[in-house]
Amino acid sequence: LKKKLAAYASFNQTERDLLQSAFESVSRERGGVEGLCTRAEFMEVFSRLGVRMSPAIVDAMFGKYGEDRTGRMPVDLFVTAVLSSGNRIIAMEERRVGAYKAGDKAGYAFAGRIKYWPCRKGVYAPSNWDPALTTRSARAPKAGLSLEY
Repeated sequence: LKKKLAAYASFNQTERDLLQSAFESVSRERGGVEGLCTRAEFMEVFSRLGVRMSPAIVDAMFGKYGEDRTGRMPVDLFVTAVLSSGNRIIAMEERRVGAYKAGDKAGYAFAGRIKYWPCRKGVYAPSNWDPALTTRSARAPKAGLSLEY
């Protein structure tokens, strides 16, 4: 997708501008809602750009980037997510400040970025994080170390 957009973009028009104007023109032609697109409009935009998408792929895209109650996806959100770097997308994610609190079972399932005061950047829970282990991790360790020379 990015390669196709780069091929169509010109000196005066970035990939972002090209994609947004394509969505706007299809929406205008079909009498759609400005800033939102249906699955049919989505397929039409990419068909014009030379990218064929099956309905299953379009459903997956709508599932990933979100849709409202009427089945329309916000165009600006999609364009930003597709054309932004991976680090910028991560920076847009939800974050919490401070460590997990003992006894706060609702907070144990949080898997986003966590900002600790001594760290300059946010940290993430391990990919195999089990929220059930949080209670055990919040307890003080058992004393059992002895000094060996």
